[in-house]
Amino acid sequence: MNLPARDQYLKMTDDELSACCTLDFYKGSGPGGQHRNKTSTGVRLIFQPLACQVCDDAERSQHRNRHAALLKLRLLIARTCRAPAPESPAPYRHLQRDNPEYPLELARLLDAIAAAALDHKAAARTLGLSHSALLKELGRENDVWLDFAAARHAAGLPALSRPR
Repeated sequence: MNLPARDQYLKMTDDELSACCTLDFYKGSGPGGQHRNKTSTGVRLIFQPLACQVCDDAERSQHRNRHAALLKLRLLIARTCRAPAPESPAPYRHLQRDNPEYPLELARLLDAIAAAALDHKAAARTLGLSHSALLKELGRENDVWLDFAAARHAAGLPALSRPR
């Protein structure tokens, strides 16, 4: 997936992104009360451009699970689709996870790290962050941190401690 497509998907509203997916609803398992296994509250999104799927059934509300699954999909797109970082990127903005622009900002951060050949200190300078602030941003999302650590390991770079 190229940069314009990635950014377009990350900027879409929930309804627009849902239209790009195949939605499947299922009965979730586990605790949650007497109505848990009687209604199809679990949501599975199949996203064809990446040939991937995400699921969520943590809540008893199909609407909340759909919203959570769409956030998981946006974070997956941000984690997996790299684009060349601009030579003079805008400073990184620390956003809350529920901010609609968070996945796009995370993608920009990961683009800068990829452009710096996994050198987090160089990427931090590029984005106007301290290297510890960049590591904290990476550590906010478990899957992002695991991907970063695995990429550093594969490149033969020393392991870093995950910030708390």
